[in-house]
Amino acid sequence: MKRRLLSLVMALAILTGMLFCVPITAQTAQENDPEYLLGDANLDGTVDTTDATWIMRSDAGMITLGYPGSFLSDVDRDGDVNIVDTTWLQRWELDMKAPAG
Repeated sequence: MKRRLLSLVMALAILTGMLFCVPITAQTAQENDPEYLLGDANLDGTVDTTDATWIMRSDAGMITLGYPGSFLSDVDRDGDVNIVDTTWLQRWELDMKAPAG
């Protein structure tokens, strides 16, 4: 009985937490911070190979990107900042097609 009650309380706590989570979306960032560019990991106002390097270093655990850098670094919007985002930036900079996927 105690175990069932504890499970119910835990489930309610998780559901309540999920209801009050406010996701950060691209639309919110654009409305509040119009000067930010998607891919601008180092927040210098331009998107270039330096940003790709910052993303690779973040993926390797060498640096930690804070907000909004980490948000802007997720170029493919899959929820992870990784080498795929770097590839997107490099291909964009070279005027190549976006990677498949």
